[in-house]
Amino acid sequence: ASVTLTWDLAQVPAGLPVSLWDCQAGQRVDMRSQSSYTFTSGAADSVRGVEIQVGAWEVTTSVCAPWSLLSLPVNPGTTDPAQVFAGTTPLVTYTWTGTGYGSVNGPLSMGQGFWFGSETQRQVSVSGTPNAGPFSLSLSAQPGWNLIGYPFSETTMPVSSLRFQQGATTKTFDEAVAAGWVVPYLWGWRCGQGYALHWSRDLVEPWNGYWFFALQGGLTMEI
Repeated sequence: ASVTLTWDLAQVPAGLPVSLWDCQAGQRVDMRSQSSYTFTSGAADSVRGVEIQVGAWEVTTSVCAPWSLLSLPVNPGTTDPAQVFAGTTPLVTYTWTGTGYGSVNGPLSMGQGFWFGSETQRQVSVSGTPNAGPFSLSLSAQPGWNLIGYPFSETTMPVSSLRFQQGATTKTFDEAVAAGWVVPYLWGWRCGQGYALHWSRDLVEPWNGYWFFALQGGLTMEI
C-alpha cells in the first residue's frame, strides 16, 4: 500500500534548510520544495525509517599528502574555498577550467572535482545542505576532459547509472558510450597509489572527484 507523509513548515524559520532522508530507499527530499512524500509500505507490521534534518550538515573526510582529488558532498552555500574549508590552513585548491587549471583557491562548485593540497594526512570538514538529487551538470562545450564530482553525502552509485542529455535526447551511460558520446570509464584518484579506472560497474562515491572525457561537446550529465 502507498503511504504519504505530509508537512507544513510554516513554524520553521525561513531560510533554514529542512530535508527528509528515506533510510530504506536511500532517497533525500528537500522539504522546502515539496509538502509531501509517498512510498510503498511493506507488511502491515513493517517499520520504515526516515530522518528529518534541520539546518546544515557537517561532513568530514581524510585527505592525504600531497594531493587528494575531491568534490563537495553538500552544498555549502558559497563558492569561496576559504569559507567552504573555514579554519583549514594552509589551504591550496585547484579547479579545471576545461583547458587548464585555474588560479589557486578559485571558486568551487557543486558537481565539480578539484585538487586539494596538503602537507600531511589530516581531516577536513565542510558544512552545508545535502542535495536531494538528481543533480544536473553541464559538461564542456567542446569535446575533451571534464573534472566532475559526486554531489551527495550518503549514497554511492555505479557509473552505469549516469545519464547524458544532448538537446532533447537522453541516453544511459552504456547508450552514450555506444553512440560515441563518451568514453566507457572515469579516472579516479587513490591516495598513495595514483589514478584508477572506474568502469560501468564501479561506484562513484561521496567526496571524490573524477576525470571524465566527453567525445561530444555540450552534453549535460545527470547524477
